[in-house]
Amino acid sequence: MLLSTREKFLIAVMVVLFLITGGYYGVRGLETYERDIQAQLEVREVFSRRAVLLAEQIREQERLAPKATSRRRPLIGFVEQLTNRLQLKGRVQLNLIPQEKSTGMQGIQLKVDNLTLDEMVELVYTLEDAKRPLIIDRFEVSPSFRTKKRLRLSMRILSRG
Repeated sequence: MLLSTREKFLIAVMVVLFLITGGYYGVRGLETYERDIQAQLEVREVFSRRAVLLAEQIREQERLAPKATSRRRPLIGFVEQLTNRLQLKGRVQLNLIPQEKSTGMQGIQLKVDNLTLDEMVELVYTLEDAKRPLIIDRFEVSPSFRTKKRLRLSMRILSRG
């Protein structure tokens, strides 16, 4: 079957229109894809800048941390003030535990003799409810040497910095 010149011309025009339409939509799809990729890249750059900023802030805080903790009252004074507030002054023995450089924790050994059960509960509650975060590491309760109706308390208290 032979095609006339007119039919050949129409087929050529259709092929050209098909190529132009396909090229138009193909380029338009690529432009949309490029815009999406560009938007994702901008979002990631924002996150990257925020991460760098946060890392700098953390480094600055770590650099200033020793200065901040040096202004903080020592743990032994803090616990002594709490025990004085509970009127345990004459029965308290506080010993400083050497600070571990690896953990940055400072600690004290607290021994209280001749305690009632209510006083012991109030002391533990006061320590746990203190504004300064404390960790009660060891906790030992035994009968007092003076009377079996009273308690002897020994605990190790730790705190950061």
